[in-house]
Amino acid sequence: MSRQHLLQLTRKHQDLDAKISLEARSPSSDDLAVRALKRQKLRLKEQIVQAEQAL
Repeated sequence: MSRQHLLQLTRKHQDLDAKISLEARSPSSDDLAVRALKRQKLRLKEQIVQAEQAL
C-alpha cells in the first residue's frame, strides 16, 4: 500500500473520531449509532496498522 493510502485511512480515522465525539456529546445521541461508528473506527485502525506494516 502507498503512503497516500495510509494518509487517507488516517484522515478517515480522525474524521470518525471527531464524529464520535460530537455524537456522544449530543443530548439526543443514539448509542447504537455511536457503537457502529466506533466499530468502523476500529476497522480503520486495523487497516492503518496493516498499511504501516506493508511499507
